[in-house]
This record gives sequence, structure tokens and C-alpha cells, in this order.
Amino acid sequence: MLLLSDKFLQLCHGAILYLDTNVFICAEENDKLVELIADLTNTHNTAFVTLQSVEYEFSRGSRSLSEITLRREFVRSLVHTVMSVNPLLDGDRNATFSVAMSLVVGRGNSQYTDFLLAAALHAYDNNIERHFVLSADVKAFPADLFDIEGVVTLNRKNGDIGHLHLISLDQGRYSKILRTLEG
Repeated sequence: MLLLSDKFLQLCHGAILYLDTNVFICAEENDKLVELIADLTNTHNTAFVTLQSVEYEFSRGSRSLSEITLRREFVRSLVHTVMSVNPLLDGDRNATFSVAMSLVVGRGNSQYTDFLLAAALHAYDNNIERHFVLSADVKAFPADLFDIEGVVTLNRKNGDIGHLHLISLDQGRYSKILRTLEG
């Protein structure tokens, strides 16, 4: 089973989606998610991107070099680009975003890779293309800064129902946080 929220396909049309580790875990378990990614790529001009740290998280725990290779090949089969994290860490603009995120997230909600995905939203948001993170981990993207724009509901291997959230950065709320940092 795979269900999409209203306007999910419309939001993804021509958008860039940064995929979190849990998306690849779900895709491994659910062929319909793999088919959705292919469909969005082919018919909706959606670009899929992930980060080196996501690729590492997804292959972490592998017991052999061949298993690591297979897991990384799976990641690369679903995305157009595996981005280096270096550009997300350079520059004053991203340093300011880091401070804002640390204020909003506090202690313990967001892992480092989640921060990097949020930083990608911030760094590459340009009003020309829509940018979203696709993740099951909504706690890592607090409502003080982010909006959930859409949801994919799917069956998990263990029989549970899972949700992947289409998450965007709210520039207005981010600007408000920046004003509190300046004042």
C-alpha cells in the first residue's frame, strides 16, 4: 500500500527532494515507494538528492564490503546526486542557520544528518524551485522552522504503517528567529 496526501504530486512537480536515511529503509521494504520515486522522476521532473552522511547512515552496520557496496548502489539508483556535506558547512550564511537551528531544536531532537538536510533546504532554497526534505522523522524538523506539506503513507515490512513527510523550511519563521538573534 502507498497513499499520497492531497497535492503531493503537485508539490513534487519540478521540485528537489532531499531524501533522509529512513526513506531508503522504507524503499528497501516497499517496492511501491521505489516506483513512486521513478514515476516522480520520469513524469513530474522531480530531482532526488541525498547527502554523503545519509549514504553512510544507510550502509552503517553492513557486515562486508560487498554489502556496503550494494547498499550504496541502492541509494545511488534512487537519486540523481549524492551531495558532499562540505558546502553545507561553509560560509557565514550557513553558520547563522546553524545557530538558529540549535536554538529551535534544543537538545536531542535532531541528529547531525537531519541538521545537514535542513541546512540543504536553507542553502539551496531560491524561490525558483521548490525544495523539500522527505523524512519519517518529523521531530528532527520542528514546527518553529518547518512545515509539513505532504505525506506518503506506506506499509512497513513489520506490518506497521509508516509515514514519510514532505518538509519545507518556512522562511518567515526563520526570519523571525534571525531577528531575535540580532536583537
